[in-house]
Amino acid sequence: MIVVDVNVVAYFLIEGEHTERARELWRRDPDWRLPPLWRHEYLNVLATFVRRCHHRW
Repeated sequence: MIVVDVNVVAYFLIEGEHTERARELWRRDPDWRLPPLWRHEYLNVLATFVRRCHHRW
């Protein structure tokens, strides 16, 4: 079991420079635990990601 920060989940799900490291962590131990507010935090990460991508277009 690994307690992970929501950023690790974001790196795992959103393709980027840290994705492979997050996926390697998952391969080593897929039993991840997150803080109770992880969904709220993840939505904030996604909103920030979308805003940054939108500004690049």
